[in-house]
This record gives sequence, C-alpha cells and structure tokens, in this order.
Amino acid sequence: MIIKEKIKFNSKEEWLQLRRNYIGASEVAILTGHNPYRTPLDLYLDKVEGFEQPISERMQWGNILEDAIAREWANRNQTKVTKSNFLYIYRGVLAATIDRFAKVDNETVIVEIKNMSDYAFRSYPQINGIPEIYYIQIQAQLLCTGVNKAYFVALINNGELYEATTSTDMEVQDMIIINAKSFYENHIIKKVPPKISSKEIKHSDLEESYVDGNEEDYKIFEEYKILSGAISDLEKKRKDLQEKMKERLGTNKAVIYNGNKLFWWDKSVLFNSKEFQKDNPELYEKYKTNVILKLSTAR
Repeated sequence: MIIKEKIKFNSKEEWLQLRRNYIGASEVAILTGHNPYRTPLDLYLDKVEGFEQPISERMQWGNILEDAIAREWANRNQTKVTKSNFLYIYRGVLAATIDRFAKVDNETVIVEIKNMSDYAFRSYPQINGIPEIYYIQIQAQLLCTGVNKAYFVALINNGELYEATTSTDMEVQDMIIINAKSFYENHIIKKVPPKISSKEIKHSDLEESYVDGNEEDYKIFEEYKILSGAISDLEKKRKDLQEKMKERLGTNKAVIYNGNKLFWWDKSVLFNSKEFQKDNPELYEKYKTNVILKLSTAR
C-alpha cells in the first residue's frame, strides 16, 4: 500500500465525491471524542449513506472570508500563501485538504484558517493555544502531507487576527490513525453502523414510539428501584450521623477515643489565591481569617 499520495480535484463537486471515500482531517475529532457537535454515527451516515452536513451561515461566511484572512496573515508575516487543489491521503484511509501552504524561514508550513466568535474560541479546551478540535485536525493534516509545522490562524469576532503554531505530535498522530483505521475497516468497509451511546442521543433523535418490555427489563427496573431506595435510606442515615457528630463536637476541636482522633472540625480557607497573596499580602492576611468548619472523620 502507498503510505502517502495525493489526488488532484478540479471542482467542489469532485472534491466532495473524493472525500466520501476517506476519513477527513476535519472529521477525525468525531472519532477521538473531541467534537462536541457530531457523533460517529453522523460520520457513518455521511460516508455510507451519502448524507452531507448542511452549510451553516457561519460556515458560509468562513468560506467567503478565508481568502482575505489568508492574504492578511501573509502580509503580516511577509510571505506568500498558495492554495492547494489536492486531496492528501495517508494509508488509503485518512485524507486532508489544506487551506493554504506557505514558506516561513524557508520551511513549508500548513496554514489552517478559521473565522470564529470569541465565545466559541474560549469555550474549547486548548492544546498549544489551539482549540483541541482543530489541533486534532491540524495533526491529521501534518500526517497526510508529511509537513512538520502548521499555523492556526483565526479571525475572532471579525476584529482580532489570532495566530498559534504547532509541530508534529507523534502521540496524537498515532491516536488519529488508530481511530481512523478502526472506524474505516470496521464500519465503512463492512457497512456496519457504530453503536450509539446514551450520551450521544439528542432530543431530536427521539421517536414517538415505545419499546415492548420483557422480563429482563423488569428485573433491571426492580433492581434499580431497590438500590435507589437503599441509597436514599443510607444517605439519610449518613446525614443523621453527621449531625450527631457535630452536636457531640460542639465548640471542641475533636473527639478522641483510646488515643485515636475519631472526628473533628476542619478549617477551610475561603479566600486562597497565591497571586492575590503576592500582590496584596496585608489584605490576604485579613481575608484568610474567614474560615468555615467542615466535619472530617478517620478512615
């Protein structure tokens, strides 16, 4: 098998048809659990049933503004960017389309361009200053092309041009190809849809129908009721015992029996900021005197 190859496309329609045959770099985060919006079943339906994700208003504007963002980034970095009309493929499974290539310090780099709100940018967990959903995408792009460095460039709130760089992350790339290869071979090739977990079920997926229960369903339900009742009773007893221990303590620090400390009041500082302590030592001393008492017990 050819490890890396590239296929030229001449139109958007041709590109859409080509990418259906592979796991796209922008789709990998679905399989690694880093895409909060789409599920593996969504991806399966795209590839096997030919469903296409609808283009949102924001996505449309992102496409329109992409060229302007690329030009401005190039001007600020005193370099040139080139658009690619190739689909880069890795091991016949993973594929990537590159927004732009550029030369920085005589090194070819990938430039991944986004247009996003500040809220969206801040809401994602980040790796090296890049939202993890896009970090996964960029690592897949680096893997498919063999390039070692990439720039993440985002126009935020149509007012701030943000830039972060990253390089090859072998650990993440290994995770990418393992997930992509497994999904491709076990679901796309075999045309077996992935199981959907309860976490992935959206309200819009619910149907106006019912499932006929069986004896096993009833046993599960009855066991659940019994356990729920037992937990509720135990929690009530636990709280009652806590109150008795608090009453026993009163204003004393601890209860000791046979030389062992059984239960005691713990102090918890309500205001405990290292930065605040460094900048305002006097105020810190004042605030740290505000404490609450929390019951602790021996294990």
